[in-house]
Amino acid sequence: MTGRPPIMPRGAGLDVRWQRASARCPSQHPGLAGQARALLRFQLGIEWTATRLCHCSGLSARGAKVVEAQRWKGKATLDSLRIGTWNLGRSGAFHRTRIPRQLEVLRQRKADIWILTEAHDANVPAGGYVRSSTPHVDFRQKGEHRVVLWSKFPLSPIATEDPVLTVAARLEVAALGRPLLVYGTVITHAHGGVAQRQALSWQRHQDAVNRQRAEWLRLSREYPDHALCVAGDFNAHLDPLARYAAVDPRLGMLQGLADAGMKCLTTDDLRGALGPDGAHAGAVQVCFSMIDGLESRLEAWPATFNGLRASDDGGLLVELAWAQAAPQEHATARRAEPRVTRVEHASNLT
Repeated sequence: MTGRPPIMPRGAGLDVRWQRASARCPSQHPGLAGQARALLRFQLGIEWTATRLCHCSGLSARGAKVVEAQRWKGKATLDSLRIGTWNLGRSGAFHRTRIPRQLEVLRQRKADIWILTEAHDANVPAGGYVRSSTPHVDFRQKGEHRVVLWSKFPLSPIATEDPVLTVAARLEVAALGRPLLVYGTVITHAHGGVAQRQALSWQRHQDAVNRQRAEWLRLSREYPDHALCVAGDFNAHLDPLARYAAVDPRLGMLQGLADAGMKCLTTDDLRGALGPDGAHAGAVQVCFSMIDGLESRLEAWPATFNGLRASDDGGLLVELAWAQAAPQEHATARRAEPRVTRVEHASNLT
């Protein structure tokens, strides 16, 4: 009798498929049979991994893209904090139709803290607490800001040397065991002042890096009991083979982060595991204090939402996690490099 074979339980088809793979290669060519079995083993491994990750993460098969994942040890006993950053591309001034899509992406990502750049009062999530950079003549539309901090926790403002391109605030995250200082920034792009013949390429970028790295160090010394997060649009990639950066300012940023006890958690090698969305997330970065026992997971989303443009670039979100334990005393808190893992990604959440 012919027809479709009965549906077998998960894993039951392994022996049958192994036999079929071997049967395809004649017995006089045992090497080919071995290669077929090796290839099948590899394919089965991919199928099992993808099925298992989609099941565990709750992602639907439609729109789910599993890149790489690693379970966090003791995940059930971890506290976490979600910090996201996204350049909204001055949609409040030039692309008002994008604002509903931006707000929906921000809602779905469920961040605890947002550092939004080229933002507008209209595309800041409702609720929460907001601190914005000072408006400037370069942003001529009412309600525009270079940087906006949004948090589900109350924010206490901290003055910065450049209130137009930076904004800072401190907040209490009880589970973290110490206060958190968040510093949002836009570092001048490569061609700042070039068209006006006021500067050379990368000159204003280098000047901004020098000022801000000094401020990071100052804040780390003035608030030694705080964890420090610097995030926003760096207008540069920080890897040795950076696609968009100049050598001196890139090294200056890396050294400035290290001097202030921080590390970048969104470098290109980590984004690479997220596929095209990680590669197209622009030059936004999230950097955080190197704290013992801290782990991070990276997420990315594209510049489009439901097939329509939401911004010029995609965004990034870092989920920080640490074991639930008695908070460390601030004076004796030990810092070390955070362990970084990668996470699966869905381009559109539902």
